[in-house]
Amino acid sequence: MNELNFLPNAQRKEVQRKEAVLVDIMVDLLTQINPGRMADVKVPTPKPKPSTPAPTCCKPPTRAST
Repeated sequence: MNELNFLPNAQRKEVQRKEAVLVDIMVDLLTQINPGRMADVKVPTPKPKPSTPAPTCCKPPTRAST
């Protein structure tokens, strides 16, 4: 809620607790309805490429001292 900043701390924390409970309830319901859809997805991450030196034509220019 955008208006939470205007509530006193105690009320703000209570609203945030209730929001968390509602989210948990929704996750549980959606998991019961379609467990496959709510399952954690394991996405493979790409392996890092070996570093290669930059070609000499593309190195940044150096400043000449004056």
